[in-house]
Amino acid sequence: MQKPKKGPKQYQESKGKLDGRDVFIKEIPLKDLDDDWNKGMEMFEDSDKYVHKPCTTLVYDNKALIITNHSERYSLFDFLKHRKLKFLECLKLAEPIISGLIYLHCHNLVYCSLTSSSIILDENNTPKFRGAGLIKVGSNHAASKPASEDAFRWMAPEVLKGDPPSFKSDIFSLGIILWEILVDEAYPYKEAKDAALIKECVLGGYRDLFPPDTLPSYRKLIENCWQHDPNDRPDSIGLLGFIHAVKHDMKKQLGEVEEASIPNIIKHPGKLNHKDPADNLFDVAKYCFKMGEYGKARTWYEMAAEKGSASAAYEVAQMYMYGIGVEQDYDEAKKRYETAASIGSVDAVYAIGLMYNYDCGVEQNYQKAIEYYQQAGNKGSAMALYRIAEIYFYGDGVERDDQKTLEYLNRASKMGLPCAIELTGYMYAYGRGVEQNDSKALSCYYKAAREGCAWGMISLGNMYYDGTFVCQDYEEAMEWYQKAIDKSKSNDLCKIHKEYKLIVGPDKHYMNALHGYEKARRKNSAMNHK
Repeated sequence: MQKPKKGPKQYQESKGKLDGRDVFIKEIPLKDLDDDWNKGMEMFEDSDKYVHKPCTTLVYDNKALIITNHSERYSLFDFLKHRKLKFLECLKLAEPIISGLIYLHCHNLVYCSLTSSSIILDENNTPKFRGAGLIKVGSNHAASKPASEDAFRWMAPEVLKGDPPSFKSDIFSLGIILWEILVDEAYPYKEAKDAALIKECVLGGYRDLFPPDTLPSYRKLIENCWQHDPNDRPDSIGLLGFIHAVKHDMKKQLGEVEEASIPNIIKHPGKLNHKDPADNLFDVAKYCFKMGEYGKARTWYEMAAEKGSASAAYEVAQMYMYGIGVEQDYDEAKKRYETAASIGSVDAVYAIGLMYNYDCGVEQNYQKAIEYYQQAGNKGSAMALYRIAEIYFYGDGVERDDQKTLEYLNRASKMGLPCAIELTGYMYAYGRGVEQNDSKALSCYYKAAREGCAWGMISLGNMYYDGTFVCQDYEEAMEWYQKAIDKSKSNDLCKIHKEYKLIVGPDKHYMNALHGYEKARRKNSAMNHK
């Protein structure tokens, strides 16, 4: 290993002009470049949010001439040598760096020699990762090539022992960088002048010291990143939970929030295991949404949508539809639904049908609603078929038609939709379109209830309350009403209503079940006191 330096290898730089702009030109010998040093760059745009691409790269006289904008010259390493930062300024640097590393890992790229010199700052001091040095990883999330020895101060223990760089070694290096941001005018193992000594310290578990006033949650973030065992380090998506905790603690210190525990979802973020970057970006967005970081969630959803994720495009539309992290905008929502539908989102087609069905941002038009529901139903949406059945059941904008109601209920029921099975039971109970049959009604209600349908539970409660085709049993009725109450309190629909800030009245399942329960309780009490 070569004699250590304070930072990675430096190359000759000079100033110049390109299309009237001030630029810097860095000369790097071709022998110092990996054969695939620029392959990872091909998937990024010039204006990428987290990765900086040079203005242009020329090869001349066995050298690569990398030309960059004047405003993008300073590396984080150089910046930190001359600046003392307040903690909020540290956080302003740390958060986009963490997001940038997650972004790279979403694209299955590892930064083989990640150091503070791998990160450049623009004129607003916004950090971006240098594009050169990114390597595609295999299924084990490890690169096939070794790290540069120039980065040894930032190297993970396993890399110092000869293992290839990986997602987890990137996390270790990130921890060192986050420590650098925190400590004034410092760099890793500053007092150590011998490479062998630094290696011995790292492999022996020694880490640099923290300032005494370090925010505990920020210290925890760093200490988790530079754990000796790679398996003990967080996955990249989990870093969002740590930074969320840091921001939460900062707000507590400033008196902006009360003492509160971090939600469990932050502690169990999952991993980025998809080959398609769009799927990984989508998972990051979902995680941000569950933490209540709606602005971040939309940003990640947008990035996933740009890479072709229909599900992500649909979620962005939902955010505009219900005003989550953005101002509620039905017109924008409809445009987004249409975009999502055009790239394959069946949910988006269904959502447009809902807009026409319920006069939401468009003029109510049941025929158009049916058209969109038909499209979604033909592509596998059982709920869309159920909505068509409802329209014919109630005669909304069309002639009431029990046969068509049954036709669509039958299709939705065959796809296993509990609410369609329950409504089929209602058709049998009241002889609508079929011969009245309490036995079949009871069978449908039981099946729907077992599948978690609150209306099925209520209907069973009604049958036991009235003694319809079963022995009248107020206690049994109470049990089914209670199950419906519990289900209505915890079902996904209620949670969605809360998250999406819908202004709704009391849940109708809950109110019907509660009313039934009270009736049965009073009757049961009266019977027991005769």
